[in-house]
Amino acid sequence: MAEILEIEKTDDDNLLYQAFVKEYGELWLTTTKREKELFDKLINRATEVLEKYKDN
Repeated sequence: MAEILEIEKTDDDNLLYQAFVKEYGELWLTTTKREKELFDKLINRATEVLEKYKDN
């Protein structure tokens, strides 16, 4: 998750949560267009990271 959020690797759930809120916090109260942009960004980033580790 830390890699998806582009932060240093950590097991600190609070730090992960804070990074998520900083990057994607607008999802809770936003326009449909902005919501799609944020979801697309999250999905694309998660896909990149998963592809990186797919062969491992």
